[in-house]
Amino acid sequence: MIKNLIKKHQNIHSILVGMALIFFWRGIWILTEMYLFPNNHTLSAIICIVVGLFILYIDDRKFKELNI
Repeated sequence: MIKNLIKKHQNIHSILVGMALIFFWRGIWILTEMYLFPNNHTLSAIICIVVGLFILYIDDRKFKELNI
């Protein structure tokens, strides 16, 4: 039944999934600003970039998708 509703209302489903992703990343963003070097935004941003790239590297080394 749910699959039929999703097929009928694909636009609404896409909007809800998009909103869920935005809310998730907003929460992550706020937590990193509060707890990861709260007085030094530049260092916090650099650490986040390095950690993100490291996670991408671990995840099957998919740097090809980033065109690096």
